Amino acid sequence: MANAAAAAGHGRGRIAGLVLAILFSVIYGLFLSGGLMTEHMQFGGGAMTDDIANTAYSVGIAGSVAALLTWWFQGLVAGRSIPFRFAFAIITLSVLFLVVGGVLTVLHEYLPLPGKVGPTYQFSGAQDVYITMVQGINAFAQLFLSPLRLSILALLPAGALYITMFGPRRD
Repeated sequence: MANAAAAAGHGRGRIAGLVLAILFSVIYGLFLSGGLMTEHMQFGGGAMTDDIANTAYSVGIAGSVAALLTWWFQGLVAGRSIPFRFAFAIITLSVLFLVVGGVLTVLHEYLPLPGKVGPTYQFSGAQDVYITMVQGINAFAQLFLSPLRLSILALLPAGALYITMFGPRRD
């Protein structure tokens, strides 16, 4: 009887952790997108173009997916110390943010989307796909480094700290 109660409590804990991870990833993506839009409105002249809106949406989606995946990967180091989990979370979140953002950049540029004007590209092999993905990640990284986006760069360690403190843990 005690084992059944413990198993039921463990199941509720897993569901609560999943709900917390999903809520965190959605809110984190909204903060990233909103931070980029606010920074652009204050320092970038204030004109909201379709390009800026698409970039903000891509940043929000990339942040959400990266946060959710980082939360899941945090289970690999759940039994380690807090500084180790924080270092793992910040590295994982940063790398996944750039990779997911690069993939979204490539998908936006190369997929035939409705209403999109311009050519669609075809890849001749795996090397073309690899080079294009690396260029997409590079373009996404340059978005933050050419004019330094402090709002987004400040949210990366904040997200890693949240994942460290409230993410999966084992004693």
